[in-house]
Amino acid sequence: MDLIKIAKIVSSHGLNGEVKIFPYTDDLNGFKEYKKIYVDGEELEIISQKIASKFIVLKLKGFDYIDDVKRLIDKDTFIDKAQMPSLNEGEYYIHELIAMEVYSEANEFIGTVKDVMETGANHVLVIDHDGKEALIPFVKAFIKELDLKNKKIKVKLIEGIL
Repeated sequence: MDLIKIAKIVSSHGLNGEVKIFPYTDDLNGFKEYKKIYVDGEELEIISQKIASKFIVLKLKGFDYIDDVKRLIDKDTFIDKAQMPSLNEGEYYIHELIAMEVYSEANEFIGTVKDVMETGANHVLVIDHDGKEALIPFVKAFIKELDLKNKKIKVKLIEGIL
C-alpha cells in the first residue's frame, strides 16, 4: 500500500468524538471520496464528514467521545494512493512534483523540487539549488514542460532568481 499525506488533525470538534482536520489540498470536496484514513499506520473508517470553513470535520468509527480522539491530535493523516481521484490533463498532485528535477529552457540543471508553497494566487515550486532555495511560480508562463514519467520540469527562469 502506498500512503499519501493528505491532512493534519488539529483538534477535537464537539463532545462526540469528531475531529477537525486541516487538509493539504485546495479541493475540500475531494474528501467526500475517502472512506478511510490512516493515522500512525492505523486504518480508521470515516462515518461522516462536513466542511467547516477551511477545515473538514470527520466522524470516525469507534471514536464516540472527546477523550477518544485526544491521541489523534497533531497527527498527520494519510490515504491509500489508490483512493485518490483521477485528475484532468494538466493537473498534478503536489506529491507528484516533489523530487522532480528542474531544468532551464537551455536544458541546464537548476535543482530539485523540495516543496510546493500554496499562496493565495498560485502554487510556487520551492527548488533546492545548490543548498539554496529558488522559487518558481507554478503557472504556464514559467512552467514550459512537465514530464511526470521522467520526473523532469523545464522552466523559464526569472531574472535574479539564482
